[in-house]
Amino acid sequence: MWGNHSEDDQDSWFEEDDWSDMDDEDLMTSNSPVDMNEISNLVDRKIVFHRSCLLGTDSAEFDVAGLLLESELALNNHDYKSSLICGLAAQKIANQPLAPTRLIEMICIYQLGDRERAVTIMKEIEKIPKSQVSPYLMKKYTSTCEVLTFMPQLLDMLKAAEKKPPRNRR
Repeated sequence: MWGNHSEDDQDSWFEEDDWSDMDDEDLMTSNSPVDMNEISNLVDRKIVFHRSCLLGTDSAEFDVAGLLLESELALNNHDYKSSLICGLAAQKIANQPLAPTRLIEMICIYQLGDRERAVTIMKEIEKIPKSQVSPYLMKKYTSTCEVLTFMPQLLDMLKAAEKKPPRNRR
């Protein structure tokens, strides 16, 4: 299965660049809102599917734990849409916002390109206790917050540096 690919196949993975028409600044500052209506419909479908797989178990706690685990696994695999869906499904089953699901939501929303919504969520969750958050998720959350906070400042500094005339060196 994995070993059947030649080195030529692997080289072709890197030749096709979906981002070739965008420069680094566009990638860091672009904002394309996530369609939350579509996500909401997919969350409902995920809950129905998840519950059908757990026939005979009545524990909502088990549902939430399973969906959180699935969400973190998807996040680890860079499948941000699936991670977001599982996280929001866990939150809907729990019938309340949970620290892990809010962190997952912020990370995934940012990774899916909706920077403005991610910043809004980041501000909302700054003060919630994060004691129930896994070390992996906490690390992802911290690094995403750093990017959301410092990247605009860095880009502004780079723009300012480009505008300054070069100094004469002797």
